[in-house]
Amino acid sequence: MKKFIFTRFGIGVFDPRWYDFRLSIFESITFPSIINLKSEELYWVIFIDENIPVRAKEKLANLISTYKSKEKKILMKEVKFVFEVPGKMKSFIESKIDGEKEKFLLSRIDDDDAIRLDTIELVEEKCKENNNDAELALTFPVGYEFLVAERKILKCNRPFLTMNTYLYINQEKLTDALRIGHHRVKEWAQKNDLQIEELYTNGPMYLYSRHKQSDSNFLGIRKTILEDSNVKFITQRVYQDFNIDQVSFQKLRDNYNDFPSIGREKLWDRNKEQIQLAIEYYQKLDEIKKKMIENTKNVF
Repeated sequence: MKKFIFTRFGIGVFDPRWYDFRLSIFESITFPSIINLKSEELYWVIFIDENIPVRAKEKLANLISTYKSKEKKILMKEVKFVFEVPGKMKSFIESKIDGEKEKFLLSRIDDDDAIRLDTIELVEEKCKENNNDAELALTFPVGYEFLVAERKILKCNRPFLTMNTYLYINQEKLTDALRIGHHRVKEWAQKNDLQIEELYTNGPMYLYSRHKQSDSNFLGIRKTILEDSNVKFITQRVYQDFNIDQVSFQKLRDNYNDFPSIGREKLWDRNKEQIQLAIEYYQKLDEIKKKMIENTKNVF
């Protein structure tokens, strides 16, 4: 069974200092989490902006080049705009699957989160229980909120996030599956007759990282987590379960206060207007191309 995971890495952000932090957290948390998954036939596609700062691109490429495996393939692909990701990912998946009927696993993970090392293994087992026949929307609700700077974790129950949700589908539903936000996956799955299951295992299945670049309401979220009586320091067992690189993670923590933060503002909101203009421009190009096809497809 082929599995496809994709990550949007900083698309639309061009400040080198922002990438200094993001690469540090990616190197210590997300990258080791995915490359150490118990799985074969896994493709991980990392999408970057074609105008990413040179230093950041080189560091990411060097990190990826350190990993060599026949079982897992890691690829870096460039886009002009974030809305190009679904189309590029669709084309990539279609180039790897064997026809319209072949089913595969699809998931997404952000560039600062992690999943437990046996996650894909458990998802595959669930698919095999159905003889690989049914189309599925699977989610692991239980995970940890993870305060990076404080090294503190809090168990949470949050189904249908990005990193804890897996679709077992074929090519027919791929376009829609790549375009929907995680908050609409359950609704979409119901409308499209996917079998929905919330999977509860012997422990938390994901790390949802919280840090000063992660959310515009980070300070409020941080306060809520720290005030919870169940919050605790991360343990050696958790480091191992999620394959966190402890050497890189310690370097990240040592330099944490030096990394920049934009405060309560959402960085991507600065380009909202430009993104909308780009979408409209691309739609016009599509209309022009369709007209060109109509004009010349039945000449002879």
